[in-house]
Amino acid sequence: MNDTGSYTARKNAKRAAEKMIADGKAPAVDYGITPREDGRFVIKWKVNGAPTTEQVEAELTAATEAVTSGSAPETGAEPAVTSDSELAAADTTRTEPESAEAEDPFPAGTWVKVRKGKRKAIVGQVTQRIGSNTWRVHEFGKPESWTQLATAAQLSCAEEPAPEAPKPARRSRRSTTITPVKLSRSQYAINADMIAAGKVPEKPPVVTSKANPHYQKRFDTLHGYAAAGDWDAVRDYKVTGSNSYSKMVARYRQDLLALHAASEATQ
Repeated sequence: MNDTGSYTARKNAKRAAEKMIADGKAPAVDYGITPREDGRFVIKWKVNGAPTTEQVEAELTAATEAVTSGSAPETGAEPAVTSDSELAAADTTRTEPESAEAEDPFPAGTWVKVRKGKRKAIVGQVTQRIGSNTWRVHEFGKPESWTQLATAAQLSCAEEPAPEAPKPARRSRRSTTITPVKLSRSQYAINADMIAAGKVPEKPPVVTSKANPHYQKRFDTLHGYAAAGDWDAVRDYKVTGSNSYSKMVARYRQDLLALHAASEATQ
């Protein structure tokens, strides 16, 4: 007996063969499972010659004891699948890594650090998981729409950053008003303490402007009159023009006259 029917799956054919061996109905204890062209499977019993009745009975007895004790036959046949409960346990074992893999190491709301290069990284908050190895992260301090994708290799958990202080509003360059720098007049005026003491300065003011060197002569002339005591010449000195340096020359003349008045008041 070499043909015992066909089966839809290899494991079904294997179970049938093991059951026949256990029941003592198998033509031999050694067999193989062979697929057919139509996709079904058949049992091929490996019968070597015409064994005697004693040999068959001895082989069947040994096979039955091996199946009953749960050990595989010494002939090299594959062990039988015992029960549906063991298959269910095997299926549960296979699903355990899958469920562990499905756990999200960076659930939504987690603060993370995203490495964007060897020395550059940003801090953000996970908004959602895109795939098994990809997450969408909102960068801290940016608008809500400012998000980016990151992989597990780029991510690491981080602490929630402190809120940023509000930045001052930037002024538009077009609206910036350029304030002209006012020329200090203190360097061309006489110190108030010196005026009160009625003492003429040792030197006249020095004009530092390269564009107005001719005003130095006017300061020198007024200082020369005051040093010589010719106060009428100081008083009658005419100052023309309305620019800044003309006004400073007039200021210097007034300071000299005020100095002279203070000097006379102390006499």
